[in-house]
Amino acid sequence: MPALYAVMAAAACAFALASCGGGGSNADAAGTAPPAVRVIDVDYNATTDYDILVNNASVATNLAFGMASPLTTEGSGSVSVEFEPPNTTVDALSVSVAMATGYNYSVFALEDNSALVTLTVATTNATVPTNQARLSFIHAMPSQGALDFYITGPTATDLGSMSFPALAYAGDNTSPAPDVVVMASGDYRIRAVANGDSTLTVVYDSGPITLASGTDLLMAVVPTSGSASPFTLMTIDDSNNVAWMPDQRVEARTGNFVPGLGGLDTYLDPPGDANSSTTLFTSDVSSGSVTTYQGVLPGSYIASMPQTGQVNAYVSSTVSLTAASSTSLFAVGLPNQASPYGLQIVSLTDNLTAPQTGYTSLRMAALSPDLQYNYPDGVDVVTIDPSNTTAPITGRLATALAYPGGSGYFQVAGGSYTFAVVPTGRDTPLLPSSSGVALSLNAGSVQTLAIAGCLHPATGICGNASTQLELLIFTDR
Repeated sequence: MPALYAVMAAAACAFALASCGGGGSNADAAGTAPPAVRVIDVDYNATTDYDILVNNASVATNLAFGMASPLTTEGSGSVSVEFEPPNTTVDALSVSVAMATGYNYSVFALEDNSALVTLTVATTNATVPTNQARLSFIHAMPSQGALDFYITGPTATDLGSMSFPALAYAGDNTSPAPDVVVMASGDYRIRAVANGDSTLTVVYDSGPITLASGTDLLMAVVPTSGSASPFTLMTIDDSNNVAWMPDQRVEARTGNFVPGLGGLDTYLDPPGDANSSTTLFTSDVSSGSVTTYQGVLPGSYIASMPQTGQVNAYVSSTVSLTAASSTSLFAVGLPNQASPYGLQIVSLTDNLTAPQTGYTSLRMAALSPDLQYNYPDGVDVVTIDPSNTTAPITGRLATALAYPGGSGYFQVAGGSYTFAVVPTGRDTPLLPSSSGVALSLNAGSVQTLAIAGCLHPATGICGNASTQLELLIFTDR
């Protein structure tokens, strides 16, 4: 399979597609080989897999999301493609595909309005010339609006001109023509903007990719989760290999959990750069709050957090942001205190993948410095029944949670709970009080429960901070 994801340190073609010898077209010359058909499952919310039959002959069993059936060669004319739930002989859907010599036919199975639907795409089976690459784009995600795609050199900062007309959802039970781009093989970057967005805000970024000589890919816009973009590009090559070209941007956000400190700005500087208007990432983040996620290219950065409107940072740290990940950068600690209670930036790796139906994906974060100071063995996060004074704990989630840091993710049924904190190894006292804190978990969401503030405000290491210990819930996605 062609190498798609190599990140190139030196760009062979660092300018726009038109300057690289490429061009776009809505059609492509037919080949001469007999036609073939395959089914590609992009039914993201499917409750079942499918057995696939072509002209009543089985070609694949238990085809699931992200899988393709083998290319099945047939003669010219009409062929039937049937979808059967496993262990049945009843069609969930049957479609007819009109096939002609010189083309391969990809039948996408997807869900629109809770019903199984298809769209059929014909792509030429002509050989890609040496030192060329061919990309055929199709939009197969009903919930995603039209997109403008820009294909540039891998290090280009400007988007340049659209590489082909706006790509809209192809429609249910249709046979759309793909948008075809033929270009010199080499190193590129694919970015997308919502059609009509005059600000040209990037909603998808492949990062640097390498297209080898002879690359022939069908590129489908399909849904995803846990990414900086709600969609990804599924790629299917001429040998029927399925792969993913996810948005490579890091989703990053910041939070201010320094007790009693005012608003903070955040800068993300490449090593060697100073804070400037071009590297300002978030601004005026108040104590006890977090920002929304933003996309930023992966790499090593100096994260620094000065007071709002200032340049000299209270605290800074080198952070490594990994491609296609999500990261929270939280300011924690206390001014004028030694490690580990002094000011610092804690980096938490987030998992924004949607939970199972009816559940919340919940992560706990220990961000209170004097809670650790008073209980060095860590704390447990529990659910309680405040009316039960004998045995109030009804569930124990994170255990031995240490400052500063986060737990793994727990699948918790959506609903209302009373949460409290217990020093590890004990059942009492319950903090911040014996009555706990009532919080709601939203089914289908990803949330973070933060332990913030000071257990003993205005005393001890929190002598200059008056913020009480508090449990805060944030909806991440």
